[in-house]
Parts: sequence; C-alpha cells; structure tokens
Amino acid sequence: MNYSKLKDLISSKGLSIQKASVAIERTEGWFHNAVKNDTMSVSDLEKLLKLCKTTMGVFFGGPAPETQLLSETIAEYGKLNNEVNELLRENRQLRIKIDELEGKSQNHMAIVKPKT
Repeated sequence: MNYSKLKDLISSKGLSIQKASVAIERTEGWFHNAVKNDTMSVSDLEKLLKLCKTTMGVFFGGPAPETQLLSETIAEYGKLNNEVNELLRENRQLRIKIDELEGKSQNHMAIVKPKT
C-alpha cells in the first residue's frame, strides 16, 4: 500500500500522525510500525479514512475527498429539503383544519347568543 498518500491525506486535513493515531485509539509508534511492516489492518485504515472524511476509493482513483464530501453534503441537503417540504405540507393542512374548526366555532357562537 502507498502509505505516503495516507500521510499526505492526514496532513491535508491539518492533522499530525500523532493526533490521527490517538483519534483512532492508537499511538504514533503503532502508525510508524504499521507503515514500516505493512501491517495496518483494513479496520484501522477505514478509521483513519473516516477521520479524514473519505473512503478507500481515494487510493483507487475514486473521487477526491472534497468531491466526495460535496456529493455527500448535496445528498444530505436534498434529503433535508424533502423533509422540510413534507413538514410544510403538513403544516398547511393543519392550518386549514384549524381555520375550519375556528370557523365552525365562530358560527356556533353566533347562533347561541347568551340572554341579557
């Protein structure tokens, strides 16, 4: 595996190897040994990539981390936008129902006038 790309990726996120290692509950020594001996597990690599907000695709010609993050953000925005629109529809329906109920209440009050 090309660990220099991983090191560059970690650095591009403003992290040191030490901080990235600690963030995944490892040590800097562990990182250097894993690189030296080519023994980093897939699980640990995935944790580091998640920390960097990317996936293994970055090593295999996948989208750049920024492109991937943008795609995920757009997808999340679309999902949230749909949820907001659904809530707005429900809100309009409830407003109509409230107006109808208030209108019936006003009509009923107009019919039944208290004696003075």
